[in-house]
Amino acid sequence: MNISTHISTHIRIVLLSVMLLALPSLSFAQGDFTSLTSDVQTTLSPFKDRWSVLDATKQKKLIKGAQRWNKLSRDQQQTAKRRFQSFRKLPKADRAAAVRQMHNYSNMSPQQKKQVMGSFQSYKKLDANQRENLQKQFLSEKSMKEGQKKSNSQRDGSQRPQGNTQRNDNTRPARPQNQRSTAPRNTPRPPMRR
Repeated sequence: MNISTHISTHIRIVLLSVMLLALPSLSFAQGDFTSLTSDVQTTLSPFKDRWSVLDATKQKKLIKGAQRWNKLSRDQQQTAKRRFQSFRKLPKADRAAAVRQMHNYSNMSPQQKKQVMGSFQSYKKLDANQRENLQKQFLSEKSMKEGQKKSNSQRDGSQRPQGNTQRNDNTRPARPQNQRSTAPRNTPRPPMRR
């Protein structure tokens, strides 16, 4: 038996050992629904029948979410339910925009998050009329910006030549200044064929 065969045999043994050691953790990751704590089982009861077919990553996310949910007070849970129901009633485009905004917020630095939360707290302290005026101002500025974008894109589009109707003289290769054209001057051009 040569050395390379001996080494490859040892590598196979090590790999098989690692795989066998990983099996218990894989089965734990794909764990039985009944192995969850009772409060998490109650929260995740809609997933009970499908639990065994969910991948481990999905299971972990659901468990983490259930644990967070269970830590909320009854009032916080009711508020979250109302917000979720409102979210589900939104048009698809608005839901997608809200998800993007949440994703953007989660990617902010702690300092940026603190600034956003400070602005939100200031907004909450305003009375109803002040909030309404601020919302109107925001919507007005937003519609103006959208109108400017549309007019800019229309203006840019209307200035573009259609097909080969215009010729851009800047695209001709430049002739060196010291080189004269070999074509004779003031000669009539032959008629164009149609």
